[in-house]
Formats: sequence, C-alpha cells, structure tokens
Amino acid sequence: MQSFDEIILDIKSLKIQGATDVALSAILALNIKSKEVKGKNELLSFAKIIEETRPTEPGMRNLLTLYMKKVSDNLENSDEVYEQIVSDVKNSAKKIYEIGSHVIKDGASIFTVCHSSNVVGIMKKAWESGKRFQVFNAETRPHFQGRKTAKELTEFGIPVTHFVDNAAYRYIKKCDLFMFGADSINSMGDIINKVGTHNYAELSKRFDLTTYCCTSSIKFNSKTYIGEEEEIEYRDSIEVWDFQNPNLKILNPAFDKVEKESVDGIICEWGVMSPVEFVNKAIENYA
Repeated sequence: MQSFDEIILDIKSLKIQGATDVALSAILALNIKSKEVKGKNELLSFAKIIEETRPTEPGMRNLLTLYMKKVSDNLENSDEVYEQIVSDVKNSAKKIYEIGSHVIKDGASIFTVCHSSNVVGIMKKAWESGKRFQVFNAETRPHFQGRKTAKELTEFGIPVTHFVDNAAYRYIKKCDLFMFGADSINSMGDIINKVGTHNYAELSKRFDLTTYCCTSSIKFNSKTYIGEEEEIEYRDSIEVWDFQNPNLKILNPAFDKVEKESVDGIICEWGVMSPVEFVNKAIENYA
C-alpha cells in the first residue's frame, strides 16, 4: 500500500487524475494517516495538507470534510468510515452510469474531452446495453488526459477518433452530443472543468449539439453559496514549455468555466437535471 506522502505526491503531480479519483485518493491518504496519529484534532492538520494539494477540487474537500465529521475522537472507527464513504461514492457512480446511458442514442456521435470517470462509465454502460455509437476525443494538452479516455473506451470495444485539441472544430461538427465531466459546480450552476471545455461548449451550441455535464453531486462547491469564488488552479509553466526568456510569459491554467446557459442538463446520481435544479438540491444537501 502507498504511504501518505506518496499519495500526496501523486495528487500534486497529476499521476492521479480525475476529480473522483483524486477525492477517493485523498480520503485513502487521510485514513492511512489516521493509524499514525493520536486523535481527531491531530488528524485535522493532515486533512488541511491534503486540501492544499489541488485548489480546484471541491469533491476532495467534501469527502475530507465528511470523513472528519464521521470519525470518532479516538479514530477507532476510521476504517469503517472510509469504507462507507467509498461505497457511497461507488453506488452514486453506478446510478450516474445507468441514468446517463439512457441519453445516448443508438448510432450517436459523441464528442468528449479530457478524462471523466463518469463519462467513460456512462459510455460503457450504454455500450453494454447494446447501443452502438462512435466517440470523438480531444487529446487535452498539456497532460494528454484524453489519451486515458481513448484507451479505456477502445479497450472496451468502443470506436474512438482521437485528435489534437486545435482540430476540435473539424470534428465537433460531426457530432450530435457533447459529454464532459466536472471538477466543480458553483452556486450559480456554472461548471468548472478542464481548460478548453468552455470553447467546446461554445462550439457545441453553435452546431446544436446536446450538451451534458456528467458528475457526482460531491463536486458542488458549497463555499460559493456564501460568496466565495472558485479558485482556478494555475500549474507550472514547464508543463507547457521549458523555454525561458525574460520577455516570455507562459500561462498554464488548468480549468475554465462553462456557464450554465451552455449546458442542456447535468447528469448526476439524482437524475438528469437543469443546472438550477441541481444547485437547489445540492444546497439542501451540502450548504
């Protein structure tokens, strides 16, 4: 089993990708640390260390908060709490896959970007049900998370057309459905996802693609309900280019925002909902 420090490093370096996988890895790290500390108060400082690894990850913050809320002061129930949270997350994912599979029609052409475990799970579930469709997949620089999506889908037998990000305009016109994940959803119903998603949502609107965000409710950022803004993470410029010159400034934003008006629905464990409906229910559950 990995150590606490190894998991933290993997989250920071993006070796662990996808908001749900990051969140589950975070509480695994915390549960490992629970065996090394004397009580809940001491463990809290390590929860804060984990939170700081990735700023734009409310799913991770929500699971860490839930874990800390449920563990006893002496941490004797830490394994039980960890296992219950993991089970709940997995059960929610199964519901999302089932619900989302029904929006995919036989013969569909689907555009997607980056890597979302929910999007991939929905497509696999639809394929298992007998539907046949094709996927158009942007590679998603600078870390090429789209390759992970392409590998998982093609290994399942689903045909994928893979291309560089700048070729998206050429291929999105061939599609009738755009499905993407989420790292965060704010109290306005706007969605924070991998940088470039905003551009693809705008193109989808132009070419009349039906657009769905596929996500668990744990991605709701309850802090935005009380006025805080979602922080957009900027990563090291060396990921883009290792060239240095005093006249050159390299920016590497990891995420951008998709306004709720660009989305036809959010597919979550509660069903297919409008962004406003999703936010209203999320506030009841999280805020």
